[in-house]
Amino acid sequence: MLCAKTNNHENDYTIQQPIPTIAQPRKKKYPVTSRVPNYKALIPLNLTSTRKVPSRESGFAVPKFMFINICSLAKTKNRVRAVVALEADLVNNDIDVCVVSESHLKPEMPDAVVTIHNYSIFRRERSWEGRDMRAKGGVAIYVRNNLKVIDIYRSSLYELIGVTLLLPTGNRMSIYGLYHPPRHNYLESDLLDYLINISDDVLDKYPDTVIVCGGDLNSLDIKHLEELSGWDAMVDFSTRGNTCLDNCLTNRIDLFSKCYPFHMLTKTDHMGVILPAGTKLKPMRRKVEFRDCRKHRKEDFHKALAEEDWEDVSKSTNVNDAVNCLERKIMDHMNKCMPTKTVSISSRDPYWMSPLIKSLLKSKSRIARSQKDRLSLINKRISDVICQNRRNFRAMVGSRTWWRKTNDISQRNASSSRVTLDNASLTRLNRYFGELCHDDSYVEPTLSIIGDEVDIPSFTEQQVWNALKRIKRTATGPDYISLLG
Repeated sequence: MLCAKTNNHENDYTIQQPIPTIAQPRKKKYPVTSRVPNYKALIPLNLTSTRKVPSRESGFAVPKFMFINICSLAKTKNRVRAVVALEADLVNNDIDVCVVSESHLKPEMPDAVVTIHNYSIFRRERSWEGRDMRAKGGVAIYVRNNLKVIDIYRSSLYELIGVTLLLPTGNRMSIYGLYHPPRHNYLESDLLDYLINISDDVLDKYPDTVIVCGGDLNSLDIKHLEELSGWDAMVDFSTRGNTCLDNCLTNRIDLFSKCYPFHMLTKTDHMGVILPAGTKLKPMRRKVEFRDCRKHRKEDFHKALAEEDWEDVSKSTNVNDAVNCLERKIMDHMNKCMPTKTVSISSRDPYWMSPLIKSLLKSKSRIARSQKDRLSLINKRISDVICQNRRNFRAMVGSRTWWRKTNDISQRNASSSRVTLDNASLTRLNRYFGELCHDDSYVEPTLSIIGDEVDIPSFTEQQVWNALKRIKRTATGPDYISLLG
């Protein structure tokens, strides 16, 4: 029985009164039994890799990489320089960064010998700082000019070069090009510790840095490097015969797509490796201003000049006024008949895409679909210009006609043993090569100062000619460019 106390101030004593309770039946508890799962109703799930999947939300745009072993950047095979073939590979595959192993360059070779248009080269030769004077070896990195390079690192102990980029998104990326030769004079464990230390130093300062390391690693223990660094190896196919010698590793595998091999245009026994980006960088664009100088435009310009009244020019008593009047009239007709146009050129445009084609495509987009006659006319013009650009491109690249003209000008295949090249022929030959090949970054070397105490030897013309006849056509000159270059 439940009771409660009550206080009575008048009588000043305490009494106990019972509290009424309600009795209800208790709910019955069912015993817990073990359930037998129905395996037929289960859905099978495919187990996937624990690696991160590329996500556009968490990722950002990164460069597209190429890793190659070119076996000398300065070589010439089948009358084609290796750097020219490499340039074609970079343009055709839209590569932003290229790591080259076994560059076989020497420190005294200028960058102009292996330069590529729209790319900057960073080199680390084997004989750099004089620690390893063996021939061959070396590593180089080509970086497209639209990427900002903020730091360069060259190792004095190993054939290793590092380039730090500031991506357009504001993220930092450290790229390491490494060549680990089959025969080396250092411990492999020391090289691994060296890689871990330099990468840890970078990550301590900038924890969000993306690290990409690759090159011709030969027999380097990739599994051990993955365990020490936490990086992921991207190459899972053979790059030379049945072995995987070239490889690349990164700490942000989620930013890249799957690697794939490709055959390089230059002669080498290695397969190239391309590491695509999960999200591509924006192409490099530039504004180009040009004049439409097609045949019908020139005919209109010539007709306008023929119909112009030139009395103001011929009757002018002041020479300056006459010249200004003449120039003004010519420019007015030129701007009217051959107007200046501005278009945007992208780094991903094909080789036959010219500013004129861009302008015609822009004009075509403004024509309504109902005007079929105008569309047909402009489509024919665009097709004609594309065909002409393709023919001109093939004519300038190492064709039979190209070499025949070169041999005729230089009299290389002359029937007579006596070769006579006057100044006009030499100038014509030099101009012909100058129109085909040019280097915007070329710097003319300074002449050496020869003192009076030096005995200058003298040579006859016949001695020079006999010496030149013995030189192979692939031999390089003082500028390290061969005759076939």
